[in-house]
Amino acid sequence: MRLKWGKSRLHTKRVMMIAIMPILMIVCFFGVKKFYSHAEAVASELRPITYVSGGIENRREKQPFAVFNGQERKIAYLTFDDGPSRFLPEILDILHEYDVKATFFMIGNNLKKDSRHDDVRRAVNEGHYVGVHSMTHDFQRLYKEGYAVEEMLEAKEILYGITGTSPKLVRFPFGSYPGLNEELRDETIAAGLRTWDWTVDSLDWKYPNDGEKVLENVQSQIRRNREVILLHELAVTVEILPELISYLKEQGYELRAYCESRHFTVNKFNDERL
Repeated sequence: MRLKWGKSRLHTKRVMMIAIMPILMIVCFFGVKKFYSHAEAVASELRPITYVSGGIENRREKQPFAVFNGQERKIAYLTFDDGPSRFLPEILDILHEYDVKATFFMIGNNLKKDSRHDDVRRAVNEGHYVGVHSMTHDFQRLYKEGYAVEEMLEAKEILYGITGTSPKLVRFPFGSYPGLNEELRDETIAAGLRTWDWTVDSLDWKYPNDGEKVLENVQSQIRRNREVILLHELAVTVEILPELISYLKEQGYELRAYCESRHFTVNKFNDERL
């Protein structure tokens, strides 16, 4: 009697295992699928950008840049050069109002001005990325005389004294090409620096009294799943910034600050070391 009861229990367990096996397989399938979807999204965000025919294009242009919950993800990085300036507080106010983060590249000689220090600290405290943009912004000194990397390191020291931060990302004035020759690129890498150019040039410096033209310039270049937009700390930029942010959001872009752990290549040499 005990033997027969034991066989009956064993038979019941086998039946139950057979019954739940399809459920377990379905659960495992969807769990693995979710994992690989997330991994693909992360991997996509780390894909470098390539310059093609004078512009920068995603290497896998026909594939989504990133996918989250089944939706294609588009990310834009607003970058502001040549600060800190008197326009920085207004820019920060607008970014705060619209709840977006941005990236700033500041000039060392401007960072020396004590009157700007509170604004620079505010930018860091509010979650924006603050990098440097040389000391002098002087093409001759930076590239012809070869002080580009030295000036970046000097500007970093000044920034560290103000904010306690030591950014890896810098932007070379006038872009990496043609000034950043192979020797200077090697120096940049040896110094532990990374550099960004841009995918979209607003030309705000060229049209200081024509906000509509600046906005049109940006809108006409927006087409990639990941955009790095060049702006400057100027009155016209303050003027168009709310409309620009609204436009990017309407186009489905998330607006982020640069993140060192998610660096991707944006330089005119397509040098993936930078």
